Amino acid sequence: MTTEERQEGEIAHRLEVWALREGNSLAILCASEKQLVCLCTSTFYPEERLLHLNTLESICTVKGLAREVLVRSLRAVAWELGRPTVYVYSRPSPSFWLGRQTLNLPGYTNDQLRGYWTSVLEGIGYAAEALGHREVRRPGAAEALAKYAGLVQCIGRLEDDPLSRSVSNQREVVDSHQRPTPNQNPNITEMLTILANSKDLTNGTLIIAEAGAEAGAVEGEVRVKAAPPGSFRGILQHPRQYREYLADIPPTIIAIKGSEIRKREPEKIIRLNRKKRIVEG
Repeated sequence: MTTEERQEGEIAHRLEVWALREGNSLAILCASEKQLVCLCTSTFYPEERLLHLNTLESICTVKGLAREVLVRSLRAVAWELGRPTVYVYSRPSPSFWLGRQTLNLPGYTNDQLRGYWTSVLEGIGYAAEALGHREVRRPGAAEALAKYAGLVQCIGRLEDDPLSRSVSNQREVVDSHQRPTPNQNPNITEMLTILANSKDLTNGTLIIAEAGAEAGAVEGEVRVKAAPPGSFRGILQHPRQYREYLADIPPTIIAIKGSEIRKREPEKIIRLNRKKRIVEG
């Protein structure tokens, strides 16, 4: 190990982290030097035991730092929810909520982001399965997706999601505000045929993960806390004023050494969900 590597391993990055829940909406926030540098939002479907990761944005300039924070925080969130199935539509996309603070850093390719999310989910003790445009064309793809019953039951209600969009192209459409009844369940084979020819899977990947036997007791500092009503909306509208909305919720302070950070992924600005910008008034 060189002197530079030894010195880097001793550097501790001090971060403020919040893992918050408001109803079935959850958010992981990370701040450094009084600025939000990482934001991850998700939706929990309790009856179906599904955690849908909606948005991830990072403007961290240290390679791998956002991943380390996300692993520690997401592990706590998954444990709080009883280790549900985790689903994410992974695709490269520009930053949105943190866009005004964004640095001009290179982004991920689809394959790089797919590897990033697989490593994150494995880091929290989950076994991840990826379905891209190659996988959905293979024999047995419908059976591979059908085994995730909770995810299938939520198709049609997931926001900005290829599975839900493919259902809307079938004659049998699931009402986005109702839980699907048995006769409303989508035709998975037909749905995958639509997806195989869509840009959704050319540009992105469906990643589904379930807790493995090693996903035992949570070790670490991060704990999920209740968020003040309306705080999520306020923070997304005014990310620079996040402290005003979290004044009564002390953050978890995490010190991460350089030697603890995996540096597989490049510096990044990533976003998974094309949410419409919230307009005040």
